[in-house]
Amino acid sequence: MKRNDKPSNGIKMAVCMLILSGLAGWVGRDFWPGIQPAQAWAYSAALVLGGLLAVSLAALASLTLWQWVLRKGGTDTQWLWFARDPAGLQAQRKR
Repeated sequence: MKRNDKPSNGIKMAVCMLILSGLAGWVGRDFWPGIQPAQAWAYSAALVLGGLLAVSLAALASLTLWQWVLRKGGTDTQWLWFARDPAGLQAQRKR
């Protein structure tokens, strides 16, 4: 799998994010008339940061849970694609 590290992709993504956030702000004026643009930006930034924090905490909790399951003898779900357990797993479970 080839990784595409062109800087133009990041620029395109930033432009799209700016356009979408501007569109959301323009539509949001109808829902909350009289709000100052700086105040709306601050609320939006707080909402985005809160969302990133929530996603990060959910990922951390999920990874910690699955790591605990694997340590307690669970099988990684990716091995379910194969017809049998990997070599040595049965011996390791008996320990």
